[in-house]
Amino acid sequence: MRLKKLILTAVTGACLMGALTACGGSKDTTATTAATTQAAAETTEAAKATEAATNTSSDLAFISYNGVELRPGMTWADVKDSLGSESKPMEKIEPCGGGDYIQELYFYKGLQIFTLRSETIISIEVPMSEDGDAALAGGKIKKGDSIDSIKEVFGEPTGDEWQAVYEFGDSTLMFYLDNGTVTGIMLLTTPK
Repeated sequence: MRLKKLILTAVTGACLMGALTACGGSKDTTATTAATTQAAAETTEAAKATEAATNTSSDLAFISYNGVELRPGMTWADVKDSLGSESKPMEKIEPCGGGDYIQELYFYKGLQIFTLRSETIISIEVPMSEDGDAALAGGKIKKGDSIDSIKEVFGEPTGDEWQAVYEFGDSTLMFYLDNGTVTGIMLLTTPK
């Protein structure tokens, strides 16, 4: 989001310069051009820094379970056999409005995985209601850790006192909080 705002600032400056000249504004655009060029250069540098930080953080946006790195968008068949025994049978969730938007919910000790048509993982949850060994970011964050631990790995979140939220392209990472302590984790993507 910050990257989009920075790019928008540079584009807005360039458009404003063109509009002033086209609408009979100052014919001497040297100062405006220099200022716009400087703003664009600063925006580009800030965008690169933001993108580098996001890439680092998004690389850590996976949940580890039984030695398997789980990310939304992964093919279910590639990881299912590596997760171990299910703690209870899969539940099929039929679409409310028809269509083929059928989801399956798989249960493991301290982990729930939603798939779309048994093909693609769309959501991974470390639920609040049960204990388990699932961890996020290669074991850097797990239930019971503090909001400060999250910020050290992912930076400042959006959200409120009950949840910390991070966006990585099509993926969203949410930490459920109680008094600044992680009580649950969800990593999801928009189904396609």
